Amino acid sequence: MRCIFASLGVLLITSILAGCSINSSSDKNDNSTTVNQNSLVIPNFPIGLQKYYLDQIVEGSTEKREYFIRYPSQPNQSNYPIVFYFHGNGGTAESFYSNLSEVHELIDKNEFIGIFPQGLEESWNLGVEASKADDVAWVEGIIEAISEESFVDLSSVYAVGMSNGAGMVNKLAKETNILKGIAPIVSQQTLALSKITPLNGVSV
Repeated sequence: MRCIFASLGVLLITSILAGCSINSSSDKNDNSTTVNQNSLVIPNFPIGLQKYYLDQIVEGSTEKREYFIRYPSQPNQSNYPIVFYFHGNGGTAESFYSNLSEVHELIDKNEFIGIFPQGLEESWNLGVEASKADDVAWVEGIIEAISEESFVDLSSVYAVGMSNGAGMVNKLAKETNILKGIAPIVSQQTLALSKITPLNGVSV
């Protein structure tokens, strides 16, 4: 069942990406540069699934928090959109990634770069979960870390979330301006989140 819903999320976010015409000239500014996609070589471009850590202080203790980034196996672009994938309560980033073979294929087709964060205590802090971390600040830290790379498009950041992870993507959409579109699956907003006006328009 989770795989079915996850596949739906893939379709939703792919539709959003397609609708936004990522490679169209309308999304490029006047200073954009046309590149030969077949011959492009990006120095120091990571390949495949990579694990990273970003420390965070939670209730006075430093937590070594991990996240995974799935890069294309044969990169040929210089301006990749980013798609976050948030697992559900009790889940893990690795298991969520393992169940999304369609996502692997899309990434290897150079559609985008996928980021799979790991929730503290296997959850995302929406108020009643085991995690007491400021997950919004942590995700913003991930964005800041990857912004140092020359091959990402920070104007095209999306998020897919399952269950508790769906609540997390809604929280990010309401409390930050980093997302262009979201695909929440199974769960939606908490009552508290529903009362918050988003900082900017986000496709759902």
